[in-house]
Amino acid sequence: MAVEPSSETIFARAIEIESSQERLAYLEQACAEPAARHEIEKLVSDHFRAGSFLESPAAAQGVTVDLPQFAEQPGAQIGPYKLLQQIGEGGMGTV
Repeated sequence: MAVEPSSETIFARAIEIESSQERLAYLEQACAEPAARHEIEKLVSDHFRAGSFLESPAAAQGVTVDLPQFAEQPGAQIGPYKLLQQIGEGGMGTV
């Protein structure tokens, strides 16, 4: 008694077949139930219609705005506090 392959296995094999006629013949042979065949045919169609949109380059970056340098440098006065030295710098700011 042969075990029928899963829908995922049939789908994976179907998208590897380049010829649409050979692919349809494979699906007809591999799918015992018409409803399962219809579902997998739709998935295969959607797969090829999606194309390779993830492989194309990202959209061009928009114009950036140069932000002014921080006025808070060592020696600057902020309220009652005087900045003595910079102790750290990272992606989110300066300490």
